Amino acid sequence: MPRKVSDGRKQFWRDLVERQPKSGLNIAQFYVDAGVSQNSFYVWKKRLQATAQQDLAAMPRRKHRRKKAPRKSLVPVRVIPDVGHQPPAAKTIEVAWPDGIAIRIPAGCDSKTLRDVFALLASAVRSETPSC
Repeated sequence: MPRKVSDGRKQFWRDLVERQPKSGLNIAQFYVDAGVSQNSFYVWKKRLQATAQQDLAAMPRRKHRRKKAPRKSLVPVRVIPDVGHQPPAAKTIEVAWPDGIAIRIPAGCDSKTLRDVFALLASAVRSETPSC
């Protein structure tokens, strides 16, 4: 049965193993300067790497989260009418007579044109009406 290692001892070896690459010394020189045996250094290095991998594997994995879009500032907008756009047929005025004659007036037609058209129609209707 493996014996339990104290946290202080584990921390000592973790610090030692982490300091070695930063020291600029090769492992043989480093463990002599640190006053530890070569065998102990390699055993602890391997043990700490295995523990780190187990800790990493035991961590719950996060689901992929979408990055939040950066906040954007508001931009002023000016809406202008589309002059090339024809109004739909639903915006048309239709005047129909019982004999089948019909006039379709598109929305936006100016009032002077409408007066002229109705004046011509009125004069045509009067001239067709038999006098008494």
